[in-house]
Amino acid sequence: MSDTSSILSLPYLQPSQAQKHVTHNEALTQLDVLVQLVVESVDALVPPAVPVEGETHALGFGASGAWAGHDEEIASFADGAWHFVALKEGWRAWAKDRQELLSWSAGAWVQTGGQPQNLDGVGIKTTSDSTNRLAIQSPATLLSHEGAGHQLKVNKATLADTASLLFQTGFSGRAEMGLTGNDDFSVKVSPDGTAWTDAFTVDAATGYIGIGSQTPPSPLTIVKSAPDAPISIRLQNWSGNASKIAADRGLVFSADHDNNSGNTQSFISFEVDANEHMQIPANGIVAIGRSGPDVALHVKDILRLEPRSAEPVSPLQGTVYFDSSTAKLRCYDGSAWQNLF
Repeated sequence: MSDTSSILSLPYLQPSQAQKHVTHNEALTQLDVLVQLVVESVDALVPPAVPVEGETHALGFGASGAWAGHDEEIASFADGAWHFVALKEGWRAWAKDRQELLSWSAGAWVQTGGQPQNLDGVGIKTTSDSTNRLAIQSPATLLSHEGAGHQLKVNKATLADTASLLFQTGFSGRAEMGLTGNDDFSVKVSPDGTAWTDAFTVDAATGYIGIGSQTPPSPLTIVKSAPDAPISIRLQNWSGNASKIAADRGLVFSADHDNNSGNTQSFISFEVDANEHMQIPANGIVAIGRSGPDVALHVKDILRLEPRSAEPVSPLQGTVYFDSSTAKLRCYDGSAWQNLF
């Protein structure tokens, strides 16, 4: 029969042994260390200068001093001396220096239950399934940085697949944004989870934005949803402040008819309070105060020229102004100014 136990190497009491209490106390001391094992440090190499009774360490490879020759063992200080126990696969210890529960596995201390890989699913306060393999039931979900930035990545296999964020009400889709069926970024909405409307699309190649257009030809393209539906853009301000459209180095208003639709009426109209005040049709003539101008400039009401006292510099033939010093309407004939009345 062996003198020690096969797992913890506890000394057995022998039939003819004197002072059996010594052997018994030695076994109790060893059990006191190994049961609910707690170590001050892991992979320790140098013993403390003044150890305290019961102080325990998990030794690393290359231990020195009083620990020399006891690499990768448990060292415990009791009754003024260090006692050592060889580690066995699967032993667990709470490491005070790491504040972790560790297991001895394949010659190293590893986090117990840590680094789970290839799980079939994870459910936090709910149950995961074969599709929703990560399921969370929570008032909020926090994804934070680790000293710098943070990315949330949604990856798809092929161009025709979907990588998106889906927003639901009662598990019925109401809005979706991402890459759906191609690599263009899009946002679409639904009132019932069945009928979907594309809100806008951003072309992956150009960065152009299309509202009602899947292939926008310009930086911002708006296409009406039905043949007889008008396109309307509204700028709404408050407290009597006016809305403003500003442009660097020029602003062009352009209206082109669509030959495919059969519409040949192209014009630009300026309205205030739903009343048309100026219209420029395709022939380039301008109507102020009415539509359908007959001449290059057609003014429905009174036209006033701001009076000026000096002749315009470098005039061109046909230039007209009202002379405040002579109270005359004058026109330049190409060589001299002529009074019109």
